[in-house]
Amino acid sequence: MALAALIDTRPDAGNDSSSWLEARLTDHWPEYPSARPSGEPDAQGESVRSWSVGGVHGLETLVQARPVVRDPSASFIDDFLRVPTQCRLAAFASSAPRATVPRLGIARFQRWVGSCSEDNPLALGDDEDELAERGSRRLAELRAGLPGFLKRSLRANTAREVMFFAFLARLHGAGGLGVTYASAGQVRAALTRLDADLGRPPIINLMVADGRNLGILHRGGHLISLVPPMASRRKRSITGPLTDAKHSPPAMLFLLSTRPPPPEREDAELATVGEGVISVEARAPVVVTRSTPDS
Repeated sequence: MALAALIDTRPDAGNDSSSWLEARLTDHWPEYPSARPSGEPDAQGESVRSWSVGGVHGLETLVQARPVVRDPSASFIDDFLRVPTQCRLAAFASSAPRATVPRLGIARFQRWVGSCSEDNPLALGDDEDELAERGSRRLAELRAGLPGFLKRSLRANTAREVMFFAFLARLHGAGGLGVTYASAGQVRAALTRLDADLGRPPIINLMVADGRNLGILHRGGHLISLVPPMASRRKRSITGPLTDAKHSPPAMLFLLSTRPPPPEREDAELATVGEGVISVEARAPVVVTRSTPDS
């Protein structure tokens, strides 16, 4: 399962971003099958896709899920850009026509949304039976450690949702859950604490957002960032002069893939994001802040 996050300060970004997104997802996201004409049978017509997208608009979380998508005309990008929010998250998977589609989703609570790419990053070991047993036991312990108000709010009760709620529990401990907006520092502190409490799993990728801040815990897999083209100078941003300045790119796209990346292409917009905990504020999409022992 792959994850994506788009921070965009422009209220009408969908008009400018769809063609750029289609090209970049096709070039840099192994999970994403191309829908562009090539003279060959449509790759999307030969696979089953699933996705879930979500964001925060004002005080409301907006989530849309498509568990099984067989129609090649169904557009992930249309769904991804539909919500008028500065920060969008998406979980995406594709599989062979008769294969089981991964169960994925965007979890939510109050004004937070999030998703984990791994089914259960706590399932560690070489023996398959032992791996499943150990993963289930550790997940049950993590669920049991949630505060009551969070435990009662679990919906799907999947490992991915529990990971998200475990982050919320640490954010609550850092004082960032009971306020209108958490600070970027509180988001990083909560992700860093979660990582430590989990024993720093060798592979874990979790994205969380509240519309103002994006937080990413990244270890294992391949995470890249891409800067979209500059918007027209006539367009104004949601957040004012900082992101409306002509020298400040208005958006940033993050793509997380669990598959090996495609061969490198010349792309001045692309950067590889190192492992660890990072945060990005919607007011300054291209400024990536990395967690340090003191932050």
